[in-house]
Amino acid sequence: MPHQDSRPCFLFPAAWMSVVAFVAAVACTATNCLAGSDLRLVTEGKPTATVVLGANATPPEKFAAEEFVKYVKKASGVVLPIASDETSVSGNLVLVGTAATNSRVAKLKEMTIGGDPNGDAFRLATVENCLVLAGHNGRGVLYAAYAALEEILGIHWPTFDENSEVAPVKNVTVPTLDRDEVPAFRYRGLSLPRRPEIIDWMAKNRLNYVRLSQQYAETSEYRNHVLPELERRGMVVALGAHGFNYFLSPKVYFQDHPEYFALVKGSRKPTQICVSNPEARRIYIANVMRFLEKHPEASLFYPGPEDGMDWCHCEKCAALFDGKWPLKRKMDVYTSSFSFLVNSLAEEVRKRFPDLYVVQSAYVNYLPLPTKAKPASNVVINFAPFERPTFKYSFSCWAPGRKNDRAIDASYLSYFDMDNAMAWFESQIRGWRDLTDGRMLIYEYFDNKSAFVGQTMVCVDAIAADYRYYRGLKLWGVYPQNCWRGRDAYSLNLFAHARLAWNPDQTPEDVRETFCRFCYGSAATPMVKYFRQLENGIVNVQRACNVTGSLSPSRRNQTTELLITPFAGLDDLLKEASVAANTDWARGEVKKQQAVFGYLQGSFKLWHMRYAAERLFDEGKPKEAERMVQSLQEQYKVFLKDMEVLGVRPSRKMATVLSVRGERKEILGF
Repeated sequence: MPHQDSRPCFLFPAAWMSVVAFVAAVACTATNCLAGSDLRLVTEGKPTATVVLGANATPPEKFAAEEFVKYVKKASGVVLPIASDETSVSGNLVLVGTAATNSRVAKLKEMTIGGDPNGDAFRLATVENCLVLAGHNGRGVLYAAYAALEEILGIHWPTFDENSEVAPVKNVTVPTLDRDEVPAFRYRGLSLPRRPEIIDWMAKNRLNYVRLSQQYAETSEYRNHVLPELERRGMVVALGAHGFNYFLSPKVYFQDHPEYFALVKGSRKPTQICVSNPEARRIYIANVMRFLEKHPEASLFYPGPEDGMDWCHCEKCAALFDGKWPLKRKMDVYTSSFSFLVNSLAEEVRKRFPDLYVVQSAYVNYLPLPTKAKPASNVVINFAPFERPTFKYSFSCWAPGRKNDRAIDASYLSYFDMDNAMAWFESQIRGWRDLTDGRMLIYEYFDNKSAFVGQTMVCVDAIAADYRYYRGLKLWGVYPQNCWRGRDAYSLNLFAHARLAWNPDQTPEDVRETFCRFCYGSAATPMVKYFRQLENGIVNVQRACNVTGSLSPSRRNQTTELLITPFAGLDDLLKEASVAANTDWARGEVKKQQAVFGYLQGSFKLWHMRYAAERLFDEGKPKEAERMVQSLQEQYKVFLKDMEVLGVRPSRKMATVLSVRGERKEILGF
């Protein structure tokens, strides 16, 4: 189980010194370098280079060599031979590995890489007759290999569906290279990536962190198909999710020991653990320990509560409450209760698994800062702002000393019962950062929350600003909750996440242009315009919504301005892109976006009609309202047929509930 220093490698001087030493070692003197000459790997359809792999290469380093050879063959039809560093090999070489695992890399002057041994920095350089693919660790070596393929062959991986159309070449020539890169965050990941092609895409885009539930970790699919793919790429594995009841099962314990579970309104219920009960804690921790013994691949463990509000209110547990959440319903805050259990677990983990981190989620009613507990030194905070008001703006807009005039919609102010919800969230991020010295992951919802509210939340601007802000706070990492069924709708967000988690200095426009160039080729220009206009329209719609995803009452008479006008002309841009695309793969990617936009446009039209019917009810025009409802029902049938043509199936039934004279009335049951 890999151990990592408690600070990201780019932050402290020792790591920078190691990178500088690495640069000096690879960037040789003028007399030894190629001095602008090119290095041939394939000449006229024949191999003219050998890939040299260390005899003690790690699985990611071996995979890096295999991937490099695979894609050179894909482009040229030529298989480069792979040799061990212990054999005598001459001619042009591709050196793959670290100074610790490849003796040829180590012999390049004073090739040593110190600092954080698990940092993902890599170096890509041409030295004498060698192309060097090296890194701090095996993951860094793999990233160097992919970076080389991008530089040399122009192969890119913008989406999960790999482009099979690689331009054939007779010669593979390496230009003079001298490039080193250090990631902004230690952990850059996705949640629930249960398909091998998603894991493959992650590594190719320098994401290194996966989070999977404890239930899934016990399946044969995970053991036999997913875990091997993670290990080949050296991925950081985090296990655990909402799961108090998984490790303290009500089926096993509730009948005989109801006192192990929450006291809610005077009776025991199997909703959460009674954290103050020592025997309940002992059994829970023992079961977690047995789970971790079976999963040595885990570097982090999430002891998540059940996803609900009903925590224990017994006298001892109530003494741990942290007051009230700043919501109008003023629910109790259980952060210190959760911290009490997490710290008890972390103490035992430190004894048995000293290299493993325990992750405490800060989420909904245990998101506010604790008043009666502080996270242990081996606890990482998973900050999950599920009720974040808007993706229109970055949290950085509300940082101390930053003048902000971007008001949040009134519906959110009433929901949170505070003057500025975003400022409050920002203060909690800073507070948790201070409590943990930056041991924090930000768990964002720009992907999966799109599915919750039925909107495609393209929000590259906010992702870019947020990630620069998180880097400035020196947080450990970022990853979103993911919805894989509708992944075509969020492909740009995921690409932006990967690019910006590695280097937040890229501008949003750079990210959009890079994605569209890689994905759409000659159709890039209209697609950049499409995504820019789509994002501007979507974020304004989302800003006008309340926490449930419905338009706030004050905005429901503006549906034309919000739902129709901002998206005019987007279908024309998609048609233009379809004509401009010059490969089957690019045309297929455009078609996916046509399906995404068709769904969005159709659902917004239904939404527009819904609020029109509601206004008619409110204006005392029931007959006109009923006619609008009938039109809405007919339009829904048309919508379903249109989606069938586009190959889109709504992930779940739509439900329309109208407010009629202050009372909620379900008039449709799509």
